Amino acid sequence: MLAALALLLWPLLPRGVWLALVAGYASHPVIDMTIPAGVEWFWPARWRCVLPGNERYRIRAMGWGELAFAVILTAATLPLFGMAKPGTGSVIAAAIGDIAAARARYDAEKGAHRWALRLEGRDNLTLADVSGDYPIIGPWKASGFLVDTADGPQTVCLGGECGWYADSAVAVKGDPQATATRQIDAERTSPAALAAALAPLEATGEVCLIGSLTARGITAQAPTVAVSGDTVSLTYAEPGVIDGWGSRPLRELLLTVQVRHAPGMTVPEVTLSEERAGVIPAELRPWVLEDDRISRDR
Repeated sequence: MLAALALLLWPLLPRGVWLALVAGYASHPVIDMTIPAGVEWFWPARWRCVLPGNERYRIRAMGWGELAFAVILTAATLPLFGMAKPGTGSVIAAAIGDIAAARARYDAEKGAHRWALRLEGRDNLTLADVSGDYPIIGPWKASGFLVDTADGPQTVCLGGECGWYADSAVAVKGDPQATATRQIDAERTSPAALAAALAPLEATGEVCLIGSLTARGITAQAPTVAVSGDTVSLTYAEPGVIDGWGSRPLRELLLTVQVRHAPGMTVPEVTLSEERAGVIPAELRPWVLEDDRISRDR
């Protein structure tokens, strides 16, 4: 009966819920073996299985043995509350595949190691199975992840707002790494100058761009590049996205450059070359059409 129920529920429930349900259901008859009546494991055969074999040591209802067993079980359970507490990384919940617990663990321990997401899930659009291990690029919204896939960055969460739906997700700690950050706060630059400034950082490790800038004509590249009007928001974007920006001017840059590198490496500072040619005073910009806008209007 237990095996049939487990097989029936396997494709219907998230893996963590399935494991908790089967473990709870299976433990009940195992504990019932310790009472004098035992358990009919081989029903409809009338054989009863008991544990231990000597009836004197079996647990009787409302007896001292039952009380002692309850005390021991309670004492053994108390440490598990701490392991399940969200502030500790939710070890138990993460072990059974709860994505919120996996995210809590990642948030608590990120920075000093590489991380991968061991995922069992499906594509929200095509419903295709996407189970596998994926490098974690970074967090996504409240309790999701941004992961690296063969087709580019993908969002994973427990809902339809992400590209992938997680039936089960475990954050797996990998090799040691160090993380350095550099800030770019510039009034104006060009894609070429920005790419040149990032090149020395790319030579030391993996570079991600986080923040915003203002530019016309930038194409959104979900989920790492979002565009609203002239405001471009970058969420763990690779420097390669700059290659498609042409020569249009970039303004009001407020970027955090995150560099993930091998421990012990020295990460250089960001040196952004100053570009004054073609700079228009802020008070005149609303009244002037610049080259990139003129070419687009034509």
